[in-house]
This record gives sequence, C-alpha cells and structure tokens, in this order.
Amino acid sequence: MVKELPEAVGSVVSPGQVVGKLDDASLRLGFGLLQDGKKVKATKAGVLRIAGGRVVRKRVANDGKEGKGKSEAGASSETETSENKAVVVIKKDSPTATIIFWVDAAQKRYVPAREDAVVGVVTARRGENYDVDLGSAFPAALSLLAFEGATKRNRPQLEVGDLVYARVTLADKDMDPELECVDAKGKSAGYGPLADGYVVNTSLSLVRRLFNPKCAVLAALGARLPFEVALGLNGRVWIDSASPLHTIVIANAILNSEFLTDAEVTVMVNRLLAKLG
Repeated sequence: MVKELPEAVGSVVSPGQVVGKLDDASLRLGFGLLQDGKKVKATKAGVLRIAGGRVVRKRVANDGKEGKGKSEAGASSETETSENKAVVVIKKDSPTATIIFWVDAAQKRYVPAREDAVVGVVTARRGENYDVDLGSAFPAALSLLAFEGATKRNRPQLEVGDLVYARVTLADKDMDPELECVDAKGKSAGYGPLADGYVVNTSLSLVRRLFNPKCAVLAALGARLPFEVALGLNGRVWIDSASPLHTIVIANAILNSEFLTDAEVTVMVNRLLAKLG
C-alpha cells in the first residue's frame, strides 16, 4: 500500500522508488521528485525533505479524541493499533507559505525546477530575450518585458555580466528554461537586477537550508550586522552589506556553516564578528 507523501518525510529515497501518493493539488514537488498520476517517484538518491512547513504526527484514539502529538519531520510514521491511529498533519510556517517536497541530495550541477528562485548572470542578448547562466546544462531565457511594469519604452537595460534575481517559470527536459523577474501576481517581490554586492557559490543542499526562516547562521549574522541577501536555489548567494569587510565575513560564515550544528554556528559567527572589533 502506497502511503501519503508527508508520511515519507525524513526517509531515505532512491531513484525510481515510489515515495508516496499526492492527492492535494496545493502541494508542490521540487528537486528530485516526479509525479506519475497520483504517485510520486524519486529521481535522485537522498533524504526526502519539506519546505514551507513541517510534518506533525499525532496519535488519535479510535473514538475521535486527539492524543498527544509530536513534531518529528524525520521520524517514521506511527503504526495503527486497536486503541489509536496515526494522523499526519502539515503545518505551514506562515498562512501564505507554499509547501514544497524535495530530495536533499549531494548534487553539484543545478537542474532547474518551476518556481525556483535563482541568481543568474546575463551572458548575451538575443532579440527580445536575454540569455542567463544559472549554472545548469543550458542557459535560461529572460524576456526583456519580464519585469514589473516593463514596456517596450520603459524596461531595465541589462548588460553582459549583470546579475538578476529571477523565478523559473518553465523547466522542461526538452526545452530551455525560462525566467521572469516577477511573482505569480506580476509584482517584483524582490526579483529583478542585482546591483553591486558579491556572489558566493555554495552547495545546493546548503542554500536550501538557508531558506529556512529559522536558519541559524543568517539569524546570528542579522542580529549583529545589517546586510541583504538573495538566495538562489542554483547554489548562488548574493550578498550586499555596508562594507567589503562585512561582506567577506558574511560569505565566510555562510560557507563555514554547512556542516555545523546551530550551537556551533553561533560560536563560529561570534568568533568571526569579534575580529571586526
């Protein structure tokens, strides 16, 4: 019997494995997952993760009364007994959050997926489109009009080498990716050209952890330094701060945090910031 997809969160999956079934159309599949009818198959080896929320497992008595629950995104599901049964509930991080399931895999090359936020580099202009390098196998196309309020007379003029923060709107194995610098409602929502700043390349798994609202390294840095970041799921992080020295410290802290616990991250950030005086 194929279980619900949320029940598999935290388990190890392998390519071709049927991970679960997905009946809720509001839930999205990200990197490493492919939908086949109502079944969801893994295309990469790794650990199944959830973004935008968490999985809460509760024990409910057969009479309908709710028992004590626990939140363990990586635990196996409870087995049903004569006295109680397991209920899996997804709780969003915020009312507007989008729930995404993905596979945490050790992969170096980025594979575009729809709705991914990416940091790209303009490499050429071809007709009405820019070619944008995402670090993937093929460049992505960004329309000259894919910006908030853009018209043929009033639109951003990008040059080769410029950075853009964009959203992937088309990702198909038989077509080149397409980008837009607006959200689904046509608003910029932080997307657009990135001026100044510095780009650091990270692993794909690290940058996905940086998207966590409770990310320890960004929280520790933000408590002491003012800065801006644009997180690209293609493994690029754009950083802009008050001085080049601060930018270097922030970049080093992010890279150093990949294999540290939250407590170790706090200690590491404090040591780096202590050197600033």
